[in-house]
Formats: sequence, C-alpha cells, structure tokens
Amino acid sequence: MRKLFIALLSALLCLLLSVSALAADGLSTFQETQTYQPGMFSDVKAGSWYEAGVRAVYTRGIMNGTGGKAFAPSQTITWAQAAAIAARIHAACGGAEIAAAEGQWYEPYLAYAAQAKLLPSTCPEGAAAASTTITRQELVTMLYRLAGEPAVSGTITAPDAASVSTWATDAMTWAMNIGLVEGDENGAVTPTATATRAQAAALIMRYLEA
Repeated sequence: MRKLFIALLSALLCLLLSVSALAADGLSTFQETQTYQPGMFSDVKAGSWYEAGVRAVYTRGIMNGTGGKAFAPSQTITWAQAAAIAARIHAACGGAEIAAAEGQWYEPYLAYAAQAKLLPSTCPEGAAAASTTITRQELVTMLYRLAGEPAVSGTITAPDAASVSTWATDAMTWAMNIGLVEGDENGAVTPTATATRAQAAALIMRYLEA
C-alpha cells in the first residue's frame, strides 16, 4: 500500500509550480520551523519506514502531532487534516496567512481551502470534516485543483477504473499520467480507499527527494 499513490501529496507544495519544479526544489521549499526529537512521538518507532517522513513534514510545519506525544501514524487522513495540509502549504507558497482559530482548530483551514477553491464538492461541512476520512480520489482531486486543473488526455487503464467517480476522472487520469498514482500489486488504484498519516508523511518526503 505504501507504493500506491507515490507522492500523493506532492502537488500540494505550490499552486502555480509544475510537478517537475517541485521535485527539483524538494524540501528546501520550506524552512524548518520546529525541531524534531527522536522519541517525541511515542507511536513513531525509531527506524520505521515512515519516521523520516514524519521528521520531514513535522520540522517544516506541514503536519503536526494529534495531541500529547502522538502522531497517530496508522490513523486515516480526515478532510480536516487534508485541508490543513493544503492550506498550510498553499499559504506558505503564496506568502498568505491563515486566520487564528476562534472555535475548532480546523475551521480556519477549511475556510482558507474553500476560499482558495481547493476542496472538492464532496467535502463535508462543519464538524463532519473532522470525523470523515478523505478518499484517494477526493485527495487527488484536491491536488488536481492545486495544479490548476490542467488538460488531460488518455484514459485510466487500471482494472478498477470503473470505480472512479465521474467527477474525479480527469483528476485521476492526470495523476496517473504524471506518475502521482500507481496501482497496487494487481494494478488497482482503489479510488475509494483511504490513506494513513504515515503514508501521507512518507509520500511527501519521498517524492520531493526523488
């Protein structure tokens, strides 16, 4: 599953930059804003396949812990978390600021992402965004919007192509064409499946260091 959606979140790194430019800039796009100490997250095992990814996204403020000493690597990404990732990177690239939270922590991120037209129409409203997991095709659609919704050609050749929603077809086709999406051992892209926080962290780092 870790190979599915290589660099799933890589297109988030700048709204107007190309994928190749992002790869060239790498993690240097973001300055380290906080320090990572081994063991600071009790659920991130030293030497695990995702530890380097956690370090990379945490030190640059792209992803944070979930409270206490937890990073929750096996937790699936929610709409609120995805919106926070997108908003933080979009704001950093554009020199914008995200308003301070007056209510729930995720409200300013959802508002920012909505104003920037980053959210697909399937995004739930209010508190539901914090409890509803985002699917792969929804996350890819968010990336596609961040990339400026470029023209696409070709078709999705995966064996489960029929399970891709009509509204996500262009986004999924685009992602496969540029190598953001890879199938599993059977070639399936599982558009309605979810991704864990560990996978998200590792995917960001791996693509940028490719």
